[in-house]
Amino acid sequence: MTTSRFQAAEEAEGLRRLYRITIARSAALVASAGIILLVSPQSVWLYLLSIISLFIATGWLQYLLARQNIGGWWRSYAATAVDLAMLTFALIYPPPGTPLTVHPAFFLRFDSFDYLYIILAGLAISLRPGLLIWGGVCTAIFWSIGLWWLVAIRGAHYASEDLGPGRESEIALMADPAFIDLGVQFQGMMIFLIVAIMLAIAVEAPVSPTGQSGTPGRQSQPLPAC
Repeated sequence: MTTSRFQAAEEAEGLRRLYRITIARSAALVASAGIILLVSPQSVWLYLLSIISLFIATGWLQYLLARQNIGGWWRSYAATAVDLAMLTFALIYPPPGTPLTVHPAFFLRFDSFDYLYIILAGLAISLRPGLLIWGGVCTAIFWSIGLWWLVAIRGAHYASEDLGPGRESEIALMADPAFIDLGVQFQGMMIFLIVAIMLAIAVEAPVSPTGQSGTPGRQSQPLPAC
């Protein structure tokens, strides 16, 4: 009976934490929407607001599924993968109606990758080390797929073989809107993955004197994530 009450309390605390995470996620997305609308042309506002609204909706959908106890342990992992896949697509694929005609690889120069840290912050609040590492791995995979699409399908340049003799050719290549510095992109992915691993270590429950990790019952009833 005591164990049952403890597990019920753990589940209730998990739902309360997930509710706070969902609120924080929605607030962060609304703030991001304001920033994006300030720097984006009006022709893409509807598309960008639709993407942001979709992210807010998926966050609340996960909360509702958690309240109904639908999906089990894999729900948070699937939701994280879907979130990161959608955000990667939104950051790399040019929005419909954009008046700009430059190569989509050009927009990688504006640190759009940084928006992925919003999702990572939500995963950190969940206090689930495995979910943090999963998010880091998914980000590296999806961003790599996006880079492959830019190079293989859209014809972006990256190879040093494109350089001719002299410093001028290097400057000309870097000024090309279709140029991707894969070294910089790889560095960004590795930093993201390292941060995810460090956060996972930080939120890992300390080992108790009995040799069990964290509070009894935590492992059997992991807290939901955003």
